[in-house]
Amino acid sequence: HHAVGLADVLAKPPQFRTTQDDPGNYNIFDFSIDAELKSAPDLSGTPGAQNSVFAATSPPAVHEVHHAPLTPRSWEPVTVIAAVDDPQGVGTVELAYQVCPPGGYIPATLPLTVWQILANPRQELPVNPAFEAPANWTLIPMKDDGSVPGDVAGDGIFTAQAPVRAHRTLVRYRIVASDLSGVNVRVPSADDPRKNYAYYVYDGVPTYLAGEQLFTPSQLTSIPVYHWITRNTDLSRLLAYNGSEQFSNGIALNSLLARRYYNFEGALVVDGQVIDHAEIRLRGGNSRYASINTSSNFGKRHFRFRFPKGTALEAKDEDGRPYPTPWEDMLFNKQFGNKGYYDWGLPYEVGGHLWRLQGIPMPESHWVHFRVVQGSSEAPSPTAGDFWGLYQALEFPDGKNFLDARDLPRGNFYKMSDFIQNGEMDERYQAPSSVDFA
Repeated sequence: HHAVGLADVLAKPPQFRTTQDDPGNYNIFDFSIDAELKSAPDLSGTPGAQNSVFAATSPPAVHEVHHAPLTPRSWEPVTVIAAVDDPQGVGTVELAYQVCPPGGYIPATLPLTVWQILANPRQELPVNPAFEAPANWTLIPMKDDGSVPGDVAGDGIFTAQAPVRAHRTLVRYRIVASDLSGVNVRVPSADDPRKNYAYYVYDGVPTYLAGEQLFTPSQLTSIPVYHWITRNTDLSRLLAYNGSEQFSNGIALNSLLARRYYNFEGALVVDGQVIDHAEIRLRGGNSRYASINTSSNFGKRHFRFRFPKGTALEAKDEDGRPYPTPWEDMLFNKQFGNKGYYDWGLPYEVGGHLWRLQGIPMPESHWVHFRVVQGSSEAPSPTAGDFWGLYQALEFPDGKNFLDARDLPRGNFYKMSDFIQNGEMDERYQAPSSVDFA
């Protein structure tokens, strides 16, 4: 047996191509070490002494958090429930909630400019002070004394009722609990990628009039309905109709990374599931900024969504059947090609079906009715409202989950992309027993 030391780790560094050296690829491996060499005075441990973060008492345990109804209507109050227990006895339990009215989405982070991203496409987005500002959160008590409708006194289940909200309102919430000794906890915690729980108040899809053709709610909901809630300014910059918001497509590493940078945030609502603080960017090579109208670039875009850890999308097909595994990322296809023609997603849908008939594993896909909530009015006009029409949602072939969903053996997984010459940047998953680049 051989003990692995620092010398062993440094003896075989990964061999990157010098022109496209992207350390960001390390996050695809099952095992990695994020280490920093420090001198003894910098170390904060307490060897031989009590742990520096020792606490005589632990905070309350908060679990089984949920709300009802799952998708409330504008006339329905929402009941939030949480089980809370503590060996020292539970002191206070509060519901903290934040209201994002239609057109008033509050992101947790703020976007960078194009030049800031190009200068450093690996930096984190700055924090939005408005998200955590106490003025934007309301606290109300949660009770276990039977005073809230539906609550049973003394059963350890705490309940609060949030007031009714307007149609198309996003409501975020957290649980704040303390024990009798004053030790408190917040759920989700400050370091939880979810940041909060959420629900979306919605009364139902309205009719849509396109010229003289009327589409009824039953027609519009015959396929899955996806809502994307975001700020109008962020949406405008994301679409990049202004050339100054576009990234060039070329071999330079900073440009490649900038085109893959998630600069904007929103909430995705699908079948009652709210994935808040999801990230979005454009996707595509030559087709990224192309339009069906070749005289302008004001058209639909390909999108890619990335969901916070712990909030994968419970995706279903057009018939409501769940896919084998949840989606941690999702692709949106705008359904027309680079040459200025509509294809309605059929090349992929038909092609994927034919490949599957030959035993070739393919990503899942389905059509969706896409709605973007960015303003105070849902339908001010046929061309200026939530209705964004038909898109095609595709499972992102991320590697491990893709293989597991199809009962395939674990192996290295690659997705080729234009202008990338470094094979390690094309790798989406490094299997534990497969060859690596070292």
